[in-house]
Amino acid sequence: MQNRTLGAIALPLLLLAPMLTSCTASRFLNPPTPNASAATNSSSFPATRSMTVEALESILKENATNLEKRNNQQWVFEYDGVPLLLMTNTEFDRIRLLSPIIEDAEIAEVERQAMLQANFHTALDARYAISNGVVFAVYLHPLSSLHENDFRAALIQVSQLVKNFGSTYSSGGPTFGEQSQ
Repeated sequence: MQNRTLGAIALPLLLLAPMLTSCTASRFLNPPTPNASAATNSSSFPATRSMTVEALESILKENATNLEKRNNQQWVFEYDGVPLLLMTNTEFDRIRLLSPIIEDAEIAEVERQAMLQANFHTALDARYAISNGVVFAVYLHPLSSLHENDFRAALIQVSQLVKNFGSTYSSGGPTFGEQSQ
């Protein structure tokens, strides 16, 4: 089944490939970065300030309770009554906001399927994930391109996924597609 699915996707891509000119293929494979584009066409991308760990910490101080800084790149806190962990890695330009929900061994197959469907329909930017035998609500994003409103939304979405586990499995926003319960 999986091979047939991959084949169904690969065939149209192979048919499309000859239609790409070398210029288009180069732009597709190596899209311009906002900085490079700004140098050649300043109207292509708005100028934005990169997110920093200091700015994230400031947002946490405004919105979180029981904030505890573990080191220069990790914070444990509560948001809307939900325990959360924020991990940043400036070397790899990433953030990870997560909250444990339940041990993986304790969930039924129907819950596992509901989590996967939610990741497609109702979880928005946050996701359900399993790691080291634990089910988490998690939000992953590059640090430098993260906007303040995105991070504030991530706090809401991750906490809502935790609260809605076992019921709507929603991060609290709009839904996409049909959900079958």
